[in-house]
Amino acid sequence: MPEPNLPNIGAPATRALAHAGITSLADVASWTERDLLALHGVGPKAIRILTPELDRHGLSLRQDGHPAAANGGAAGVAKVEQYLADAPSPQRETLTTVRATLRKVLPAASEDLKYGMPTFLLDGKGVAAYASFKAHCGYFPMSSGVLTAAGDAVAKYKVSKGGLRFAIDEPLPAGLIRRLVKLRLAEIAETGH
Repeated sequence: MPEPNLPNIGAPATRALAHAGITSLADVASWTERDLLALHGVGPKAIRILTPELDRHGLSLRQDGHPAAANGGAAGVAKVEQYLADAPSPQRETLTTVRATLRKVLPAASEDLKYGMPTFLLDGKGVAAYASFKAHCGYFPMSSGVLTAAGDAVAKYKVSKGGLRFAIDEPLPAGLIRRLVKLRLAEIAETGH
């Protein structure tokens, strides 16, 4: 039996769901309402349309938890949490804030350690990583093109080919993280990697 298709929820919401890899009602059911609403383009109207359609097919939205854990990423999440537990203070607190922002921006992403760093992945492709160092923290957009495209937005940071450095006690602004993630997702959509 084929999976039920998504109802008409409007172009912006449909694009947002597709961008997050949500292509069927079964995919929608693996998300919480809060995480769906965090996607740019998905609003309360889309939820009001999706909820009865889910119910009609014997499905419902997830009630709690993080999609990464539901998608088989529990081992990866545990490794990331151990990495953060082992990080010194104040780096630990700073990176925990960065992680929370990334979770909001990338609710469908899984988490794992890649290249020894906590990394957010979509369909196995790295979108963002972060790391603790002795005198700074680092953010790595998994592509040198992202930092070049970010231009003036990263001008106040020390930037190398693959990452940017920020203070051990001052998390990156959420707006900058959103911008870097958006640039990386656009690059993945365009190049496939």
